[in-house]
Amino acid sequence: MKCSILSIATVLALGVTPSLAESCDAPWEWCGWDLLRRGDYEETIKEALTNADQPTDDRHIHQSLFRCLDTDDNGNIEFASLCELGCAYGGSAQSDDYCYKCGVLSTHEGCSVHDKFNAQGRLNGQDL
Repeated sequence: MKCSILSIATVLALGVTPSLAESCDAPWEWCGWDLLRRGDYEETIKEALTNADQPTDDRHIHQSLFRCLDTDDNGNIEFASLCELGCAYGGSAQSDDYCYKCGVLSTHEGCSVHDKFNAQGRLNGQDL
């Protein structure tokens, strides 16, 4: 145990931050909840929100899109946008997460009954 604590202290003293999360992949955009699922991104998300003059409440942490900036596994991100109707998983690591465009009461022509049903499920599931 002393060796582990000493090793961590040495790494921190050298200014090297150990990676506690699987890094996001640039140039993709990620939902906050998706980054949190990958690992310890909470403080990084809060910092990105603060840098963009955004609140750091649960809604902004989980339902915002963040752009991954690094290709060298540092996991640096920046705030892209808040998803008013919820943030959706884009599929694989090679595609962007995205903001839902349709809500329960949407009258937009592109919103199908299926989209509205999914939006209702997000609202009932307290996703927003």
